[in-house]
Amino acid sequence: MERIDLFENIETLPKEVESVLNKHAECENDYESCANLVKELNAVGYTCEYYLDAEPFGLRKMIKKGNSYTYDEIENLTLDKGLDNSEFSLEELGSFIIGKHFLVLEHGTEDKVASFTLTGTKGDLSIYECVYTDFS
Repeated sequence: MERIDLFENIETLPKEVESVLNKHAECENDYESCANLVKELNAVGYTCEYYLDAEPFGLRKMIKKGNSYTYDEIENLTLDKGLDNSEFSLEELGSFIIGKHFLVLEHGTEDKVASFTLTGTKGDLSIYECVYTDFS
């Protein structure tokens, strides 16, 4: 799975995420500002990372139980800070006309899993609800 950085696609983000990013756009890039950015992003269901240079990167949607995701979002989610996407496997269980009934996303070396069930469609996209996650 290829890592997606939503900082490169800000125009596609929900308004509440854009508001958080705009609020922090004028802040200095230091650890405190980055920590505050992550905290505010977490409150709206997103997260990012930063290195020693305090430059935020890797903006992505977080997995939360009860939230809905498209198949592509599930396939491309970076689930936990510092974990490599290549360490995840996505298993599709049960077929249906509009998609797979049940998806399980599992980390290859750590005991972490998230599961999703098909709840409907939006246009030509299958929509899944997260019914369980131990990524926290």
